Formats: sequence, structure tokens, C-alpha cells
Amino acid sequence: FGFLSLQRFKLNTPPVPQWFTNEERANSLMRFSIGIVAGILLIVVGLAATILQDYIPIPGDSIFLMLAGAGAAVLIYACLGRNKLKVEEFNQSLAKNPDWNPRQPDFKSMNKVKGRIAAMIMPAAIAVYLAAGMFFNLWHPLWVILPISALLCGLIPVIDKPVAAMPILGVILFFVAGIFFHMWHPGWALIVIFVLTSGLIPVMHKPEAAAPILGLILFFIVGPFFGLWHPGWVLIPLGGMVSGIISIAKKN
Repeated sequence: FGFLSLQRFKLNTPPVPQWFTNEERANSLMRFSIGIVAGILLIVVGLAATILQDYIPIPGDSIFLMLAGAGAAVLIYACLGRNKLKVEEFNQSLAKNPDWNPRQPDFKSMNKVKGRIAAMIMPAAIAVYLAAGMFFNLWHPLWVILPISALLCGLIPVIDKPVAAMPILGVILFFVAGIFFHMWHPGWALIVIFVLTSGLIPVMHKPEAAAPILGLILFFIVGPFFGLWHPGWVLIPLGGMVSGIISIAKKN
């Protein structure tokens, strides 16, 4: 109750004028609270089923997977719906664009679409996995659907933010390359490359800062994928040298 009171206080005393009405904020807070409780309850019931299967002839593991997936979907949907009322994000957007308004149809409709897609991914993935496992005995390699779906749930809310999306996308591609193409190596390099790319994007307009990161990215491409660790390592100091040359040139 203290947490909910604090959240209600934050909503009613924003540092900038609140775009949403009191009724909308109250309804959103209520939906968020119900979603959190319902999601946790579904997961707890699933765990109880795995314990009871030792005493009652029920498919406890299958029940747990279905309820845990549904619970995760409810939790994600509740959090996504809650995020649209975060005033600090409004402040950042207003600072960049004074005409920005979260009531614009494109803003609201896009958030709804993201929320619905993220909420449907995990239950659908669990249903496909259980059906493929029970009817076609494809427990492996289709188990990879579950971690990939969880990662997709994290990717969708930030799909329009490349810096945040790149690392998640790298992990998804790593699982796909490993499971379906047996490319755990050099597939692991995809995670490193995409993480480095997320660091490269914000400094693309600063060549002296981008050059060292670009050198590392190229090194992790030619090394794992082409076996050119040597002389590929030269790309790393070369990136640093290019950065130094650009910095000196700018000063002069």
C-alpha cells in the first residue's frame, strides 16, 4: 500500500503539467496493480502444480509452463501499460520537442500495438512448444522458442530505440545461429558485435570516438567468422590511431 501511495503521489504531483486525466491515471494504476497480482498468482499456481504432481496424477510441468508463460505475459503487459504514464519520459521528450504530446493518435496507438504484441508472444510460444513437444516429440530444438520469445518481449518496447535494441537482437541471433545452424561458434561473436554497435550508434557523428569501436567490431567479424585473428588484431590499434589522427586534425 505504501508503494501504491507513493506512485499515486508521483502521478498527482508531476514536475510538468500532466497530459493524462486523473481518471486515466487512476485506472492505469488500478490495472497495473491487478496485472502484477494476477501475473504473480498465475506463476505461483503453476509452481504449486509441479509440487502436487507427486501426489496427484496431473501434468504438473506442462501446467507450470503454460501458467508461467501466461503470468509473464500479464506482468509484461501491465508494466508496458504503466510506462506510458512515466512523467520523466515526458520531460525528456518535451525538452527535445516542445510540441510533443502523448495524446497524439500515433503515440497512443503505437504503445497499444507494442503492448498487445508483447503480451501475446510468450503464451503463443509456450503453446507452440508444448504442442510440438507432445505431438511431434520436438522438445529439442524447439525449447529455444522460450528464451527467444522472452527476449522478443524485451525487444518490442525498445524496437524504435536502436541503442537499447541491439544487445537483445544480438542474443536472439546467437540462439538462432546456435540451435538451428549449430554455429555456437562463431555465433557468440554476434552478441559482442551487437553490443559494440549499440555503443557505436550514439557517437556516429564523432569520428574520433567512433573509430576505436569500429575497429573492435571489424576485429570480431574477421576473427571469428573468417579465422583472421592474425593479422585482424591490427584493426584494434588502427582504430585508435585513426581516432588520434582525427583529434589532432580537429585541434589544428
